Amino acid sequence: PPSGNDRIDLDILHRTLAAGRAVLADRRVGDASGVAIHATIDGQRLEVGDSFEGAALDGAISIRSPWTATWRLVLNGDTDLVASGASLDIPIRGPGAYRIEGWIDGRPWLFTNHFRLRRFPGAAPGSPR
Repeated sequence: PPSGNDRIDLDILHRTLAAGRAVLADRRVGDASGVAIHATIDGQRLEVGDSFEGAALDGAISIRSPWTATWRLVLNGDTDLVASGASLDIPIRGPGAYRIEGWIDGRPWLFTNHFRLRRFPGAAPGSPR
């Protein structure tokens, strides 16, 4: 939430955007307080904007929201999955840039930066490092 000091708030916003860790929500559509989005890959928790390199890339992106929404998983720039609910666990399907969009009653509401997942160079799916 904003501090009320424009200079401080803009500095925080610019650093968050530069780090790729933004979750933007339109409060006119719904309050995003209480929304939690993270990924768990190969047993490691990732926050929005994190990158991960591994062999298996086994895991899921978890969404927990106080609101029922239509969620879109955008993978490498294309809508890969659309599902509705307040709580979702979306399986990871391999390397790529994954981001989440939330829509309420057909209105755009919440957008995240990417989780970036890569396989170790030369690793086949499911192979150990």
